[in-house]
Amino acid sequence: MLRSTQRLDSHSYAWLVAVTTLHESSCLAAPTPLEIEQAALRAVAYADVFGYPLQATEIHRYLHGVAASPDATSAALARCSTPRGSLSSRNGYYTLRGREGLVEVRRRRAALADQLWPAAVTYGHLIASFPFVRMVAVTGSLAWHNIDDSPTRDHPPDIDYMIVTEPGRLWLCRWVIGALRHVLRLRRVFICPNYIISTRALALADRNLFTAYELARMTPIAGLSMHRRLRRANPWVQAYLPNAGEAWTQGFARRSRRCMLRPAIGVMRASS
Repeated sequence: MLRSTQRLDSHSYAWLVAVTTLHESSCLAAPTPLEIEQAALRAVAYADVFGYPLQATEIHRYLHGVAASPDATSAALARCSTPRGSLSSRNGYYTLRGREGLVEVRRRRAALADQLWPAAVTYGHLIASFPFVRMVAVTGSLAWHNIDDSPTRDHPPDIDYMIVTEPGRLWLCRWVIGALRHVLRLRRVFICPNYIISTRALALADRNLFTAYELARMTPIAGLSMHRRLRRANPWVQAYLPNAGEAWTQGFARRSRRCMLRPAIGVMRASS
């Protein structure tokens, strides 16, 4: 196992991303300082795959397989970001050492995400207005405010959604969303329903780290009660991300919606 004072080469970096297992989270004993350091390193390494530096609160929330207190996480980050450590800290963000340039990338991508959120809210509510839809949530890169800053002219960034429908309406929902995608494409808006599931199938079959992140980070646009049901139907997420609890997610959704609706209202006023 790597210690905080060891540098990450390309092989150990790939290893850190891959070694998140259910074994660590199943242990009832309090994690050791070394285990918390390793969990923090894995969280940063995983985010690095997507070019995304993390703040301390985000590292704490997305510790891989380890439940720890904020103070314990802060202490681990302090040890990992010493001059001989694997992590670098810049302007409140943590990266793998040598990857400090991602801090500016994150800020640039967040600015693009701010421009896309009003459309995500508008069309999310439109989808939620269909009588058979029970929940709409933003997933993917937009949920992380990590929009690709090099989209092509022919294909601007996607808006990814998870949609929950009434039983027996799954294929109808797919057809309606497909028609809506075609119409919006003519307006240069690209929506992508990454997940369309029924209320009878809230427990997701793909149980891996990537899906755990999707569930933990999604931002509900409509259907908060169904969102709570979805989280309860997938308790396995806690094995991968024990600190990413439901209560924090709900608070994040409320704060995010307030931030999103302000620019959306400004857009509507400007167009009126």
